[in-house]
Amino acid sequence: MYIPLHLVFPLKYKGDISNPSEIIVIDAKQMNANGSVRLNKGNPNTRLPVQMTEDWLRYIAREKLSTLDGLQKQTSEAILDAPKGFIQKYVVAVDKTKGEINFLKLGKDF
Repeated sequence: MYIPLHLVFPLKYKGDISNPSEIIVIDAKQMNANGSVRLNKGNPNTRLPVQMTEDWLRYIAREKLSTLDGLQKQTSEAILDAPKGFIQKYVVAVDKTKGEINFLKLGKDF
């Protein structure tokens, strides 16, 4: 099932949200002229980790999603309960100059 998480990040899961067999998180970024994509750096002042890392996903789940109701709250719990490396992470890189969309899978250690 696909869940739009109110501008936090799109997420897809398989199975029951209380015990998903798979969780996929997707974020979209504009591709730079050199073909790279830049994720936001961590901020030590706000304690916000580097974007799309396991710590960042858990931060968003704890600080943003857990305060909501229904499926968003259940999604927060699923992310927080997921073992390290379980959540698959992708970045959709949009290249407006070529009219292309590229899917980049981030490694489990990211």
